[in-house]
Amino acid sequence: MNKKAISSLISVVLLVGLSVTSIVLIATYSQDLFKSTKESSEKAIKQFSLERNVNLVLDSAVDTSQVSCSADLNNDKVVDTEDLAILLGAWGPNPGNPADITGNGIVNADDLALLLGNWGSCDAAAQTVSAFTPTNSIEFTVTNQADMTISSFLIKRYKKDGSKEVIQESLPANLGPYQQKKFSFNYQDDGQTDYFELSPIIDDIIPNYNIKFTPKKLSHSISSEDQLIIDEMIKEKLG
Repeated sequence: MNKKAISSLISVVLLVGLSVTSIVLIATYSQDLFKSTKESSEKAIKQFSLERNVNLVLDSAVDTSQVSCSADLNNDKVVDTEDLAILLGAWGPNPGNPADITGNGIVNADDLALLLGNWGSCDAAAQTVSAFTPTNSIEFTVTNQADMTISSFLIKRYKKDGSKEVIQESLPANLGPYQQKKFSFNYQDDGQTDYFELSPIIDDIIPNYNIKFTPKKLSHSISSEDQLIIDEMIKEKLG
């Protein structure tokens, strides 16, 4: 066999080899693509089914945080009219002032609300982070009214400025069909919470289903006498 024939034969072998390789690659790619498409379709169908059938009822949601000392501006372990006087005296832009309980650089209605919400004897042990970012504890009870198991919950916090943050990416639930359970989570309170959003996670799928809620705060009672003084002080300062 002359050199030209040998060269032609080698070319044919190479072409055949490349063709076979190409066919194998195309077949593998097609198989992977089909598998991926099939999995995506199955997931979409399952998600659609879940969205049609999931049925949760939020029975209650309560802010169980202890009264903290973040509003005890004179450090006497009591949040009272003396602290209110300090806060009203620092009203307005005042970065770094202890009366700026939320730590946003301005003493305003948000700080006033936190002070009144923590009225009375305070618990220094409840202050777990700093004077400006207390940790709040939320308890909520949910009833699963569908024939499916909720594996976990996604919890988001929406703020008054429209922003949001994930508080719990996957709060363990294991909430079976027609069961009721109580859950809890913590978050850093900056006084800007508008509401929370609860979304179920079922077999790693998050259906387009959520419950918006605002926890009720445990009441820290203000006596009628103190309330009269508070109203007068606020009226005198803010009009």
